[in-house]
Amino acid sequence: MPSVTDATQQTNETFPQQNLTPKPASRLKTILMVIVGLVFVSSVAFAGFWYGKNSQAPVSPEKEATSSTETVKEELPVEVDETAGWETYNNETYGYSLRYPDGWEDSLTESAGMIYLSIFGLVFTDKSQGKVTLPGEIEDYAKYLISVTVSDNSTGATTVKDIKEEYLSKFSAESRSAAADQLQEVVVGGISGVRYYVGSAPSSGVTLVVRLAKGAYIYEISYGAIAHLDTHNNYLPIFETLLSTFKFTD
Repeated sequence: MPSVTDATQQTNETFPQQNLTPKPASRLKTILMVIVGLVFVSSVAFAGFWYGKNSQAPVSPEKEATSSTETVKEELPVEVDETAGWETYNNETYGYSLRYPDGWEDSLTESAGMIYLSIFGLVFTDKSQGKVTLPGEIEDYAKYLISVTVSDNSTGATTVKDIKEEYLSKFSAESRSAAADQLQEVVVGGISGVRYYVGSAPSSGVTLVVRLAKGAYIYEISYGAIAHLDTHNNYLPIFETLLSTFKFTD
């Protein structure tokens, strides 16, 4: 697998716009680049004990205590590994790794050129939904994208405050306050960063972005889709679990 990453940003009237010009490629890759442009319990076991009405054998306090202890042990929930069977992606060039589920296609891994140093993209096509209309009046199945992009940390951001200021500097004075209100602080891979939404997809919802600064690079991890409005967030739980596996390796 190439050592590169993926994600992007797109904005509407409120957000600044950055466009990637896709190279001539297959229809799937064109669709993926459009999405990237948006910047992008387990069941609990329970045991019961039944005693016969005519039982004449008394239960000693010691035995009763032991039975209670065993019952408590049996009632403890079984911890489930939500990432069991997931694939691992390791980017040695930019020092991070993550895990992703089977069925998500690693089909957008390449150097991004001027805007990003690298892009790593995962795409899932949901054929259980009715088709949606994609850009260019193309009808196709709903597609979901999780991506990671890496860009230069040109401002030298090191703290959450720095990341916020660097991000908000792209907005006009009139829109900066509204943009600041929607920023949420998060910790991913042991690094504090910010989480926010940008733009809107042509046929569904906004793109969720997590922005982190580490050393010489800015990392953006995003979730977006070209889907129906009511199915846009169908795979958001997958994204949240993937975030929990994201690690910096250097």
